[in-house]
Amino acid sequence: MGCDIHFRVEKRVDGEWKPAEQMVANQYWEPGSDEPETNPKELYDGRNYSLFAILADVRNGRGFAGCDIGNGFNPIAPPRGLPPDVSKSVSEDSERWGGDGHSHSWFTLAELLAYDWTQTTKQRGYVNGLEAEEWFRMRAWDVRPKSYCGDVGGGGVRKISIGEMETIITGIKTELKDQPWETIQDTIRTRLRSVYAQAEWEIDYASCCKDFWYGTIPKLLQIAPGKPENVRIVFWFDN
Repeated sequence: MGCDIHFRVEKRVDGEWKPAEQMVANQYWEPGSDEPETNPKELYDGRNYSLFAILADVRNGRGFAGCDIGNGFNPIAPPRGLPPDVSKSVSEDSERWGGDGHSHSWFTLAELLAYDWTQTTKQRGYVNGLEAEEWFRMRAWDVRPKSYCGDVGGGGVRKISIGEMETIITGIKTELKDQPWETIQDTIRTRLRSVYAQAEWEIDYASCCKDFWYGTIPKLLQIAPGKPENVRIVFWFDN
């Protein structure tokens, strides 16, 4: 089961925290329903488990069914709950989720900016033959495989070490060095059908959270320019 974040933003105005997002019509609202007539246009709505781990120790180093996806992250802080002076709108939004919402917390933008996003961690994921071949060629420029999964299973699946995978692929490319690239790819696909290896790579926190660091943080900076202590995110999760 996947995990999603509910992400709200507040701005401090004259000592009072108020919602900072644009409100948009709720397509599910109708007269007499429990749905609100409008909803905030969330500044972040992605499903990035690296970010969830950093913000609240949620899904930290664990994937679906507890599979190993890496060494995890140092969270900014354990979940703090909702801030005591949370705005009415955000409080009501949280209450609507009831027991389905968990790991409620908050941070000012100043705290997010002060956190060390240059820290590194090790991540792991399984790659098939073609995914591994591409990673071996491209890892000098992009340390993370373009495509991978947390784990694989099934009657026909065989797991080997990443070293064995590289040796096999190098052998195929040497054997077929005079053949067209399409032939080499087809041979890798055929010989390594249902064969997987667990890759491991070291990566900095910001690169794990590009959608947040390069997409959402700049938007937060525009809410109260030069005063990051007057902007905060309030969030929780549901599974």
